[in-house]
Amino acid sequence: KYQGILIKFHIIYMDTVFLCTDLHLAAELGKTLLERNHELEQALQQMYSNNQEQQQEIEYLSKQVDSLRSVNDQHAKVYEQLDATARDLEQSNQRLVLDNRSAQLKIEGLTETINALQCQMEELQKEMTEIKMVPSEFPPFEHSASVSTPSVEEEYWEEEHSAHLHCVESLQAQLNAERALREAAEQDAETLARELSELEPRLTLLDSYKARLAEIEAEVEELRQLWRSDSALAGAGREDSETVKYHRGISLLNEVDAEYSALQRKYSALLRRCEDKPQALSHKAVQTSPITEHTTPPLAKNTCSQGVGTQDNANAPEYKVLFNEIFTCIQRSKENLRENRAESSLIPNAQ
Repeated sequence: KYQGILIKFHIIYMDTVFLCTDLHLAAELGKTLLERNHELEQALQQMYSNNQEQQQEIEYLSKQVDSLRSVNDQHAKVYEQLDATARDLEQSNQRLVLDNRSAQLKIEGLTETINALQCQMEELQKEMTEIKMVPSEFPPFEHSASVSTPSVEEEYWEEEHSAHLHCVESLQAQLNAERALREAAEQDAETLARELSELEPRLTLLDSYKARLAEIEAEVEELRQLWRSDSALAGAGREDSETVKYHRGISLLNEVDAEYSALQRKYSALLRRCEDKPQALSHKAVQTSPITEHTTPPLAKNTCSQGVGTQDNANAPEYKVLFNEIFTCIQRSKENLRENRAESSLIPNAQ
């Protein structure tokens, strides 16, 4: 009886120890799984934040491209207006130059005709003086008769002289009008020259604007190419990294779930076996009681450590082997998670 009471007490004690150990291991397992879940959530939040930053950068670059396009369009409109005004001024300048040349030719022709008429008037005046001097050589009677009755030739010469004078006056008036036109054309030419001198710096500014426009267009094209290449690389790298992380996370979760479910099935089968065979369990507990008395304090350390040999696993109870498998699975999943983090941190650096 006393031995049976000791065996029952020992069985109860071992059950409580195993229960405490199981609760401790279950708590450690739950804590590890929660930490793993928290780490995965942090990685997901980091991916979301990176995606948001890249989207904001793309929006900022698109706004810059739109502003550069609007500035480019405004510059193009200003350049078109300046080109149109420059063409109009050049055409008006050419017309004024042609008018000035024609006016100079007319003035030269009129001066030649005036000189010719003046020469002709001088010749006529000489002839008039000669005609007036001729009657003094005749007798007085004839002279008086000729004076009293002017000859037809004198009237003809006087009429011709008056006609020539009238023609000279008209030519002088025409010459004055042509001179006024010439002065007006010269003034217009001077104003056009001033306008052209004022437009020359604008033309140089236009050339500088054109050069700047070409530079801006080249920069915009370069920015577009960089934006396209960056967006393509970022999209490809992001998709690849996200898909790799997603598949790896899913595979790790599936692996952990599968291992956890398999270990849970083993643990439930072990519990059922222990409940069905209490005598075998008590016998096994009696056999392993010296070991448990020496190994109960550092039980968690032995279960959590990975340096246990195959002979210790063979000599240890079945529940110890089971929990050792659980913790090795947890350690392996942690190592896989660290490797995935290291690879994910290397991918953006490579990009």
